[in-house]
Amino acid sequence: MKTEQVNSMGFEFPVNGLPETVEEFDTMSNRVGACLDGANAHYIAHTHLTKVRTAIVEAVEKVTGIEREKTVEGDKTTYAKTEARYIASVQSALEEEGKSLEDPEYLTYITDAASAVEVDLTKQTRSGGGTARVAQKWLDVANDRVIAAGKADAFAEVHGINIDGKEGEELAKVIGAKLKELAAAALRKVQEDALAL
Repeated sequence: MKTEQVNSMGFEFPVNGLPETVEEFDTMSNRVGACLDGANAHYIAHTHLTKVRTAIVEAVEKVTGIEREKTVEGDKTTYAKTEARYIASVQSALEEEGKSLEDPEYLTYITDAASAVEVDLTKQTRSGGGTARVAQKWLDVANDRVIAAGKADAFAEVHGINIDGKEGEELAKVIGAKLKELAAAALRKVQEDALAL
């Protein structure tokens, strides 16, 4: 077994008793294949679905002709709705016409686009940020600078957090917690560099 030093919300601490090999992981899990199954599930949840959401939104826009509302200022794109809210609004619009995204004319195109997203294991992934109480200043930054700017998915992918199914305050909490963690780590680095002089 081994120990790894980790950082969560600005606190560094060791995690003891981690397996060192795939075989040891499976033994500790009492199941052959547990390590690979866990790795695949982690990859899908924390990396692959981010790319799939983008593909689904693009497919829905193309097949329905209903564009996701956005404003572009220079190189900054701000979306009026999250992916989930956009999909829900499209579904509502279609229902008014007696249609649904689950109709074969739409569903086949959308699921084909989602399944066409290729697996790319070259990026490291990490678990999602916590949802403990987050100070209002971090919620404001998350809402104003990340979510409203349409950058939630990109932020989640870059920083390895899971935002699947999260919206509104819950989404702001996860992103805000990660922002707080990043700021704390940056402050510690500045302090360490200053003390090293």
